Amino acid sequence: MSAMILRALIFALIWWALTEGRADGWGMGLVFVALAVAASLRVWPPGPHRLSPTGLLRYAGFFHLAAARQEALQRLQALADDLGLRPGEARLLARHGEAARVILREELEQDCDLVCLGKHGRGMLEELLLGSVTKHVQAESVGDVLVVGSAGQVCGPDTLAG
Repeated sequence: MSAMILRALIFALIWWALTEGRADGWGMGLVFVALAVAASLRVWPPGPHRLSPTGLLRYAGFFHLAAARQEALQRLQALADDLGLRPGEARLLARHGEAARVILREELEQDCDLVCLGKHGRGMLEELLLGSVTKHVQAESVGDVLVVGSAGQVCGPDTLAG
């Protein structure tokens, strides 16, 4: 029992550090702390060995991703509030992965009518080496794609080259 309490305290401290001490992240934080404690007890059961800081660092990525997802959802909710969207008018999602693949997968799973993307200019060499999420989504999307440029202008297919 003491190993579980110690782990919970350590994971809570990690969560607190990742959320920079903000209280608004603790709702989901407690869920993630409980999941991390359960996972750590399964992977590394208490016994004669001691808790090592390097062992706990394995879970830092889990907490970092969870904190980033929580922050993204909070920012999306603030944006939805600023736009005056009522609950149910939009689905707020925060996903992790390769952007184009995640967007295209969510388009199919959420049965989207329209995918809206922001575009920012890149140099030609960077465009050739890295490609473009916007161009990839536009080419592979089954529905309509709206592209908005960095100054807020709507971009047509001919303006996506740059």
